[in-house]
Amino acid sequence: MLDHFRIGEPVDWVGNAMGGHVGIPFAATYPGRCRSLATVGSLVHALTPPERRKIALLTGVYRLTGALPPLVNLLTDALLGPGARAADPEAAAVVGSAFRRASRRGMSGTIGSVSLRRPDPAPLLATISAPVLICAAAGDPHPDPPPTRRRGCCRVRS
Repeated sequence: MLDHFRIGEPVDWVGNAMGGHVGIPFAATYPGRCRSLATVGSLVHALTPPERRKIALLTGVYRLTGALPPLVNLLTDALLGPGARAADPEAAAVVGSAFRRASRRGMSGTIGSVSLRRPDPAPLLATISAPVLICAAAGDPHPDPPPTRRRGCCRVRS
């Protein structure tokens, strides 16, 4: 895309959620094209086996039954964290509405792509030469990325 738009100088990549997940391999693979990397609410670890089993089970049930209220609550908790529905009902309502409006097949495929088939970007963090900032909310259900000794990489929780 940078070539298409004739952007030759290094860029500052700021990615939210999946945009941050895409930015990690970009910065690692094209060090001369990325001046800095900031991720916001991005997954920077592989799913644990229990997380993978839970998401696969919930996705399969969703595909069979559709957006039943208890299932939508479980899926929302899996995406936003167990306390998110109480702490931020508006955000939970947006996520729940997306599950209710989406086609079963389409949403199941999306969950599979974004969660179950997503590669682990964490090992790439130590190879990035640009400064890296990883931002997450205090209630982020995902664990911190593996520690890195590289200067310029930090994790911020707010």
